Amino acid sequence: MIAGALAPPALLRRWNDRGAPLEPQYGGTEMGPMAFVLDRSRQDKAEAGAAGRRAFHTEVRLVDAVGNDVPAGSVGEIWLRGPSITTGYWGKNPEDFFTPDGWFRTGDAARRDDEGFYYLAGRTKEMYKSGGENVYPAEVENVLAAHPSVADLAVVAIPDPRWDEVGCAVAVLRNGTSLTLPELNDFGREKLAKFKLPKRLVIVDQLPRNVTGKINRSAVRESCAFLTA
Repeated sequence: MIAGALAPPALLRRWNDRGAPLEPQYGGTEMGPMAFVLDRSRQDKAEAGAAGRRAFHTEVRLVDAVGNDVPAGSVGEIWLRGPSITTGYWGKNPEDFFTPDGWFRTGDAARRDDEGFYYLAGRTKEMYKSGGENVYPAEVENVLAAHPSVADLAVVAIPDPRWDEVGCAVAVLRNGTSLTLPELNDFGREKLAKFKLPKRLVIVDQLPRNVTGKINRSAVRESCAFLTA
């Protein structure tokens, strides 16, 4: 199994080629502990970025900012309900985390395809608006990180006078390679809408991560600070 963050397609292919296919999962302590599970027989979906279908006995909704269900292919916040989902947090007001009819608001975002596979887009609090359109950095990262010159990559929002906010891609390159912003965006254009493509590119030696291995986005944003000074 592999969980904790979006699994890069290149990593999944590497282990699959070694005869040890990984099974992406999505969940957390509150979810008992998983909500999406992907069977190893569907490596095609795993390498496309799917985190799996809903777990047994778990109900899933993807909703917009006002709680309306979004159609297949659109990104929405993940709401969960079922016997494995936590009933609350110690000393916390349930209304801060649950709807009146018992849906747990995870704060994570995803989209669903026609086969019922879910693709994580990141945390809702990481979303930014570029020209009035919602952009989820993790969704963009999952596509652009597959560029053959990229060893590691993160996307953060920076202020922009025309679009309000735009994406800044911070990349670590593989040895002996080079990369320009047009090359990176040409690579991602088939899978990402134009407004989701980053408008800036910064090359660094290493991405800052926290103790669990997740990207430290505040520190990454500092790498782009000189672009807005």
